[in-house]
Amino acid sequence: MRRSLPLLLSFIFAAGSACGNTGATAAAGSGSSASSGSGSASGSNVASGATGSANGGSGLTSTGASGRAGGGSGAPGGGSGAAATGGSATGASGTASGNDGGTGLAGVLGHPDPTIAYPTHPGYALYLAEEFSAPIDLDNDANWTWSDGALSEGSVRFEKSQIAFSSTVSDDSEPNHSGYMILSADNAPSGLMTGGMSYAENGTIGMKPQISGEFRTKYNNYRYGWYEARYKAPPSTEGNYIASLVVFRTPKTISWREIDVELTPDMPAMLGTNVYWENVTGTMGMGYLPQYADVGSDALPAIADHSQKFHVYAIEWMPAYIKWWVDGQLVRTKDATHGSNPNVTIPEKSTKILMNLWVFGRMGGFGGNDPSTNVYPMRAEYDYIRFYKSAGDTTYPCAPTPTCVTHDDNIRSKNNPNDGVTFNAN
Repeated sequence: MRRSLPLLLSFIFAAGSACGNTGATAAAGSGSSASSGSGSASGSNVASGATGSANGGSGLTSTGASGRAGGGSGAPGGGSGAAATGGSATGASGTASGNDGGTGLAGVLGHPDPTIAYPTHPGYALYLAEEFSAPIDLDNDANWTWSDGALSEGSVRFEKSQIAFSSTVSDDSEPNHSGYMILSADNAPSGLMTGGMSYAENGTIGMKPQISGEFRTKYNNYRYGWYEARYKAPPSTEGNYIASLVVFRTPKTISWREIDVELTPDMPAMLGTNVYWENVTGTMGMGYLPQYADVGSDALPAIADHSQKFHVYAIEWMPAYIKWWVDGQLVRTKDATHGSNPNVTIPEKSTKILMNLWVFGRMGGFGGNDPSTNVYPMRAEYDYIRFYKSAGDTTYPCAPTPTCVTHDDNIRSKNNPNDGVTFNAN
């Protein structure tokens, strides 16, 4: 689906408490209720994840913010409390097998915040929580990295420099959020080689006029469960962009499996909800083929313009169905009897979790009208990303990575030259 200027990311982790709570075990498919926990003040100021954007602009600097309240509103049915999952705790730091050593809750990967009363989703248990409370080392983090890819139909090359972290954003109407990830699209600076070899694309890509960012997990290790991100798209007055939350198997040249949430400026009151399943010998190098896609454009619940504020977008992925939720409201279901293309089956292979901002690159293309009217830089702002594992999936996610990752799940599946993932050609 989807090279890099040097970027030094500092990251700060405080000791956390090993205080994971148990998750609910009600039937899968039910909704959730969000509950807010009281926040606590964060520590000293930290440098942002970027010392400056690729075009020489200034980077983001976090300013130290008070602790955040728990997530956005959810669908009815669940109580509050964080769900502990697989992985053995290793002392008071709350570190789990497979974790990156960050502050957090026992058994929950990423950088969870122990002050948050995490929403629960019946049938699912919190497994990965990234609150962006401090910058992430995108080359050395155990779970997260960056993409060096580019979509063939897009006008951007993904660069590490276009992923930054900040304790504040200027336009979040809800207080007490302790960190954000910022994906910035901009014109490529003069002299930057935006074409060439891409590990993420498993091949060579041509030169691109713009650069942007894609934040992703390192391994094809996520499958059935509840994926939830609170984020905000660039202004809907822009000509073209796609701001996404995606589960996606790499490389697409072997087994293309994809489920999307996509926000675009041409449909500010709609949600792009797509499924892609392709596994046909001889066609994988041809790119996107519509017969393998189930494409949806669904009305957002009581939202006139998704770019005006943050909303909580969720993908509920199970063997027999996929559901898309916005602010706790169900907006679409894909199953054996519902969907725009009944020939597209529910993806069954493990995937990575992706968030990206890209531009289609030509007039009248997907995502808007005229990309030449874009005002750069433009940014998509992500407050958090969380994954709740299905109680019924005993295979994925495996732990600890990378030793548990199967050969099949790691064939030609690097993300960039610095991610530490072993390249397996076949």
